[in-house]
Amino acid sequence: MPERTWDADELAEAIVEKIDEYLAGSLDGKGASQWAVQKLTQYRFASHELLLDEALNSLLCLGGDDPEWDTTNQELELLRSAMRGERDYPILLRWVPRAVVESVKQSRRSQTR
Repeated sequence: MPERTWDADELAEAIVEKIDEYLAGSLDGKGASQWAVQKLTQYRFASHELLLDEALNSLLCLGGDDPEWDTTNQELELLRSAMRGERDYPILLRWVPRAVVESVKQSRRSQTR
């Protein structure tokens, strides 16, 4: 894995700033989404940094054409509080071992033959 060239604390501060800008109305959803896409393509997160990934993905979801799918202000406020260390933020991880995935693929292939 390449050497890390970024600081998690700096990224967390930048994410909180973007959430603040969006909630204050000085940044629209598309701008927040474009910024998040740039960051998500730049960084790879370790398991203890999943909150950063969650927050960036939440900002990413603001840029769609259908506001029904936008991240809610309440969700952004919860993320912001967690990133400031003011509260916990539970994250559900789903991990499927590669062997299980390959077994499912093989089963599907044999069903279509």
